[in-house]
Amino acid sequence: MIMQGQYSQNKLKYPLDGLKVNELREEAFKNFSLVGLPTKNDEAWKFTSLNEFKDIQWNVPFEEKFLTHDQMSYVSKYLPSDFHNLVFINGSLNKTLSDIDVVLCDEDIAVDDLKINENDPDYKLTQLSRSFAHHKKTLIIDKNTKLSKPVQIMNICSGDVSFLIQPIFNIKVSDDCELKLIHHVLGLQNYASKTQALNIDLLIDVGARANVKFVNIENSLNKDFCFERIKINLQNNSTITSLDLGLGSKVARHYLEVKFNGENSDAGVFGLSLLADTQHCDHYTFIQHVKGNNQSVQHYKSILTDKSRSVFRGRVRIEPNAQKANSEQLNNNLLISRAALVDSVPQLEIYADDVKAGHGSTVGQLNKEEIFYFLSRGISERQAVQMLSYGYAKELVYKLDNDIIQNFVFQILDEKLSDIF
Repeated sequence: MIMQGQYSQNKLKYPLDGLKVNELREEAFKNFSLVGLPTKNDEAWKFTSLNEFKDIQWNVPFEEKFLTHDQMSYVSKYLPSDFHNLVFINGSLNKTLSDIDVVLCDEDIAVDDLKINENDPDYKLTQLSRSFAHHKKTLIIDKNTKLSKPVQIMNICSGDVSFLIQPIFNIKVSDDCELKLIHHVLGLQNYASKTQALNIDLLIDVGARANVKFVNIENSLNKDFCFERIKINLQNNSTITSLDLGLGSKVARHYLEVKFNGENSDAGVFGLSLLADTQHCDHYTFIQHVKGNNQSVQHYKSILTDKSRSVFRGRVRIEPNAQKANSEQLNNNLLISRAALVDSVPQLEIYADDVKAGHGSTVGQLNKEEIFYFLSRGISERQAVQMLSYGYAKELVYKLDNDIIQNFVFQILDEKLSDIF
């Protein structure tokens, strides 16, 4: 998967401002061409194969994509009036579907954006992203701002050829702010389109005493690919509550990193995979306690049917200076089908003495007595499985503690469960 022709076109169309950034972008592509995509030989990717992704001839869009009236009507169902909605089609802002209340600024790629950490589990995909980088989209929430409405950033990929879209988003939440943020990858169901792929970077900087509720919804099509790297930095007395949903895609990889750069902060990191057919979703979390007196809680669940597969690798690292850190980690998996597979790898790396840390993992099936209870009251087995699965999932949604967001997520979960069962 060299993409030399696409890279050359992109470099000519989007020259960067400065010799150094152009050199770094060139270096990123050379490195990617040399090492290629992640493989199962990479420890962080041992359960996930990208062979099918590698075999597709990917294209880079150089023109804006316009949706049909029916497609726009379909997308509109996921754009509540009580949200600030920003809709990107193949990486370009669709002004018709987007609101003007909140503005995402286009910024040039800088040198720091092209510095790639080789220790990052997804650094090979980052090299691919940076090889084609030319702009990043930045949202700045000014100090003391409390947005009453959630901000939804929606990414849609569509076309009569296979496109690889690689947007970069930076969200900067200043001190003493409150933000409710939704990132939503939406597939255009029932509309003819080639296999598509998104390779997304999302950085969220949370200032001191700021409070952020964040939902990531990956709801693309079963034939598509989605790779996401979400990195969250916390300062003193800041709070993040995060819910990551893996609902679509043939193969999905969600890398979520939370770094405690200050003290007295809290991170609630929750996730759910709801998969069918041969879908594959890989959740990799990295919680790094750089400073002490912080608390992190992780709880990830999966509901799997048919021949789907879920991967959870939860890594917690407590640094030597992070005394009195408190970290909990739990992964629960519900197998509806005997053919479904789960890989669960909880990891603790503790380099401080005065800490509390624990982890656990479970794999199970629905209780036959509960199924019988429903059947004895005239409810079909399909409905019973759907209702029990819904109850299993909704615990995580309630962690958001916001009715508007919860109702939006429940609507999407209802649709997904109806499709599966």
